Amino acid sequence: QSPSAAAALWSNTTVDPKSTAGNIGFSGTASIGAWASSTIANITGVGSVNSIKFQVAPGSDNDAILGNVWLEMSFDGQTSPSYAPFNMFFAESEYGTTHALPVGKDASGTYYCYFPMPYDQSAKIVLVNQNGYAVNLAYQVQYNTAPYLGLGNSAGYFNAYYNNSSITQLVPGKNYEVLNVTSTKGQYVGMVYSAPNGGYLEGNAEVYIDGSLTPQIQGTGTEDWFDGAYYFQDGPFTQATHGVTIFPDSRSIYAYRFDLNDPISFSNSITLGMQHGPFNSTEGTVSSLAYYYALPSSGITLTDTLAVGSSTARMSHGYTVNGEVSIPTNSYYYEGEADGYYGPLVTDTGDTMTGNTQFNVAVNPANNGVKLRRRMDFSVLNQRAEVYVNGTLVGTWYDAGQNTTLSWRDSDFEIPASLTQGQSSLNINIVYDNTGGTAWTEYDYWAYSY
Repeated sequence: QSPSAAAALWSNTTVDPKSTAGNIGFSGTASIGAWASSTIANITGVGSVNSIKFQVAPGSDNDAILGNVWLEMSFDGQTSPSYAPFNMFFAESEYGTTHALPVGKDASGTYYCYFPMPYDQSAKIVLVNQNGYAVNLAYQVQYNTAPYLGLGNSAGYFNAYYNNSSITQLVPGKNYEVLNVTSTKGQYVGMVYSAPNGGYLEGNAEVYIDGSLTPQIQGTGTEDWFDGAYYFQDGPFTQATHGVTIFPDSRSIYAYRFDLNDPISFSNSITLGMQHGPFNSTEGTVSSLAYYYALPSSGITLTDTLAVGSSTARMSHGYTVNGEVSIPTNSYYYEGEADGYYGPLVTDTGDTMTGNTQFNVAVNPANNGVKLRRRMDFSVLNQRAEVYVNGTLVGTWYDAGQNTTLSWRDSDFEIPASLTQGQSSLNINIVYDNTGGTAWTEYDYWAYSY
């Protein structure tokens, strides 16, 4: 695609960016009584919902009312449907209008959603009115009946995960939970976030993937996460993938970010949290909605664990070491949510070496690759090594920098399926590279089979 065509696509944010060829549409109106619900779509067969649009009657089109109208969506009979406030689902607030690529509100006042929502058997969309009076609106749904490529394997079901600080209480030292799902594999694609004042802007976003105790992604401030800067000093803005629609007049935050070009993949679990304030202790009412695609099964399995400080584990895994410097026992905190020392203090025994270590780990022969995770002492600077699997060089395992205060770190190394499929055991050889560093540290290894 030419740069000009791509730029035009990203600029035309209120129009469906996907092809509409083959779409089937239906529309209607609904007057949803107090404490009642109305089914907007109940589709059977194979296909994908490609767009959902609503026009809300003027008397109902405000935050106070739409915050109590809930959008419930389920696909292929999901027992736990997505459940989201209407206004937050469309990234809307009464203080500003969003024109994002996947969701928003166009110039005519029409709310739109262009996230594809595939299914193999059925799709159901329901509006639930939790107001004490009726809500009137018109709707339009576009879908097609073509099988969605990869659904159930490489493609997952659409989900929306709502949370607020009334559901999950703010706890000093613990991140506010934007998304927390386990025993599932998929991709996180975006979020809407609301907080009551600018004091929250000093909090960082942190993303933990597949059970790691170290955040694989760690932000540098709330406004930075939403691609703003300096406390959103230039005021509200709305772009295709990010924006803030309340700030600074009310001193509150209503921001969104969609990771369409760089979704965050997970194979078993993902936890995305936001620190509430610079010391993770600011009180107030926070709410959020996370968008993600997932399948209701894990894509990775822990198949072996090597506790390096255990002589029994060393023997059973054929562990050998050359150039051993020490066998230290340390008590540290992890980085991330443990900032401020609210995380658990972990005591572990491992090895420090400047030569090489070899050991064997069990894997599932039917794997599609292996993740090797290591607990390391990150107070030791610039740890680098070459990794060999069954005698074949895979690549360099490198953790740059150091943290002499919060010194535990979980570090992952991916081994491709071409070197692991059909194998029930892998011989791992870690050869230290002293370029810019002083030693290699290892306390535990975990082998995960995809």
